[in-house]
Amino acid sequence: MSSTLRQFTKIWDLESVERGRGVVDALRARLMQLPGGELQMHPTEVQDLQQRPAPDPAQLQAILGKDGAQTYRWWKTGLTRALSVASIRQRLGTRVGTGFLIRAGELGLEPGNSLVVLTNHHVVNQGGIAPGLRPEESEVVFEAADPDTSYNVEKVLWESPPDQCDAAVLKLATELKTPIEPLEVAKELPTLGESARVYVIGYPGGRDLSFAFQDNELLDHEGPPNGRPQIPNVCRVHYAAPTESGNSGSPVFNGSLWQVIALHHKGGKIGMPRLNGTAGTYGANEGISIPSIASSAKQR
Repeated sequence: MSSTLRQFTKIWDLESVERGRGVVDALRARLMQLPGGELQMHPTEVQDLQQRPAPDPAQLQAILGKDGAQTYRWWKTGLTRALSVASIRQRLGTRVGTGFLIRAGELGLEPGNSLVVLTNHHVVNQGGIAPGLRPEESEVVFEAADPDTSYNVEKVLWESPPDQCDAAVLKLATELKTPIEPLEVAKELPTLGESARVYVIGYPGGRDLSFAFQDNELLDHEGPPNGRPQIPNVCRVHYAAPTESGNSGSPVFNGSLWQVIALHHKGGKIGMPRLNGTAGTYGANEGISIPSIASSAKQR
């Protein structure tokens, strides 16, 4: 599927004609519902795809089957969510991580309707503890929504070290110049099972001009009903995928509604201890559930 998309876009340039754009859009939507599906694109591509009219329903059905329109709407929702994902940069420098826009109230902070950016402590923290940046050294850019505007960070409203929630809530120095919707938070973690999947949107490797959507198998989590958190007040989520350095601070979404369930903070191809007191290790990525971050922030 990935190689077909590359041929259609890079060699045949199908997107230069309306009918061809519908074929490519439908294939992108299908790819993201396949196990291990991944797309990397320029932030301006994300913006263009989000604004592009939907393909003809008959074309979607012909390519994707009877649920083609529904599959495409699901994919377009993911593109919309991507507008709220930001790159965290060293001021006048390169990307160092990822963050995302969220309402303060979702994290137990006041005023509840104010917009804040959530990222990792090891990306930005008040003291500049390595490898993180100090707030005054950082800037935030919503590259898929407004790539020409950078926002300075006024201060860190709340933070938790890497051995806890590995989180930092950033207050921007100015209001947003472009309207951007904060991400919606899921009320509960997905039910574990063979079909359970999560999605990560971020800037892998700190590379310029790269934006990645990654499909991941949900491996385990410490949430209800059977979770047994090993770190007090911290609920971890494990999922499989080769997320790269630079995805630190990315939102982790559930597979059905593109709602945020966790903050991605680390991963490893081998040696990740299993959750819930289970012996052994495996290759996995790890996120911290948003409710556990909110619970910790409320206790500050």
